[in-house]
Amino acid sequence: MNALAIHLYLTIRYINLSFNHFGDFYRIIVNTKSQKYISNLLSEIKDLTSLLPFEGIKECQLMDNLHKLDCLISSLCSELIYIGFSKSYLYTCAKNFKIKNFSDSYEKFVSLINLENKKDYIIIFKLSVSRTEADVDLPEFSKLYPEEYKTEWVINRRPNFITSLNNQRFYSVNVKSYDEFAAIKQAKEKLSNHLDRIHFALHNSKMIPLLSALVLEKRGEILYVSDHSTLPILDSINQEEQTRINIIQDRLNAIHASNNITTDVTNRINAALRHLRIGDADTEIEQRFINYWIALEFLFSTPIASDSTFGRIKDNLVSILVSCYGKRNLLAIDAQVRSIAKGIEIPHIWEKDAISDIKDRIKLPILLEYRLNRYSTHILSNKEKDIRKYLELHRQNVTWQIARIYRLRNELIHEAAIKQDIESLASNLRYYLIFILNQAVRFFSSRIGSIMSRKYDMESFFMHFDLMRAAIEKEPSISGVLSYGDLEDNI
Repeated sequence: MNALAIHLYLTIRYINLSFNHFGDFYRIIVNTKSQKYISNLLSEIKDLTSLLPFEGIKECQLMDNLHKLDCLISSLCSELIYIGFSKSYLYTCAKNFKIKNFSDSYEKFVSLINLENKKDYIIIFKLSVSRTEADVDLPEFSKLYPEEYKTEWVINRRPNFITSLNNQRFYSVNVKSYDEFAAIKQAKEKLSNHLDRIHFALHNSKMIPLLSALVLEKRGEILYVSDHSTLPILDSINQEEQTRINIIQDRLNAIHASNNITTDVTNRINAALRHLRIGDADTEIEQRFINYWIALEFLFSTPIASDSTFGRIKDNLVSILVSCYGKRNLLAIDAQVRSIAKGIEIPHIWEKDAISDIKDRIKLPILLEYRLNRYSTHILSNKEKDIRKYLELHRQNVTWQIARIYRLRNELIHEAAIKQDIESLASNLRYYLIFILNQAVRFFSSRIGSIMSRKYDMESFFMHFDLMRAAIEKEPSISGVLSYGDLEDNI
């Protein structure tokens, strides 16, 4: 039955269904609990990785094994997050893997995934309070750091944290969780409930938690202490080069000064940038999400009452993302291969017979070789049906993800939902917003000084990418993807 379920899993993965939906489906098939499901996945991964380093295996079998491993790990991580592990914790565990001693690293990883018992944590927050709360007795909040938690590590490493002023308070809470990052999220929710009630009673109150908290894990009689940020952790790409800042500033200044860019465009970009900054600065994940959505929605909104803004987002955002998708991925993996080459002259991965040529000249890491092999089955095959299918799958994925984001938006805004486990959707929403802003800034700044007398508006921007997507899909080819696909780095 387990083999049948794994086969079904691979089939479902191939047609791109949600992992969480599959997890529910799997449990129905094998009539078992989540723990058994995870145990089965861990066993399958162990059996497959016991063949490492896959030496002496034919390339086709090697790639097949890696594909199965990719599927199994994706399903495992999705299920672990589903039952309460944090993505940050799984990232941390993965960073500790040692390829040369994979078996031991994997056994250590399995030992860290303790499904039998959640760990005991004490989370201690420090808050700044306004004068109103400084004069009021708040039973849940202490003026002094708890003596029982003054370990040697805390005294020596965090003396400022445990030192209290009159306008500061401490809040400690016990939680059971699978890991420290998930524990902070649970503790923060309990703290927020107290702050909500205090604010309701004292309307002018201001109790602001510091951006880090102490996490104490109880292991028997011993307390292991660390400190962690209390801010939501989103997936992002950080770029801080001075040249990047200068380029963005120059382009935005030029757009604002241009006579052939409508005022509506500058207003929408300004508003989106403002809500992006406000969202990034907010400490509450729900407010971050809402600000990102406000920015995205305003970029696509229309004064025509009969037009659906959500419909316009689905149509135009998908067109922009699909038209850039192939080129973005090709350039990214080509840059990765060249970073491995370190000066050795190699062809671009999309050139004829490039992959075999590259393999002859340099030794690629096994996962990078796997990615190249996967690419050769769709976009790098340069066959119309393969490229069309590749882009269509991405279009479906983006459409479904936008629908998920919109459902969450409705829950937060219309149902006043309080949701903490939305980092993945918030990360995707932020990525879409930044990607659209980058493309808009690039598009409009490149139209400045055009000899055409027309004024460019948001509809010009959407039409440009819609035509580009149509051109790529009409005759799918690598040359078409690379020539039509506009692309701008993330900010």
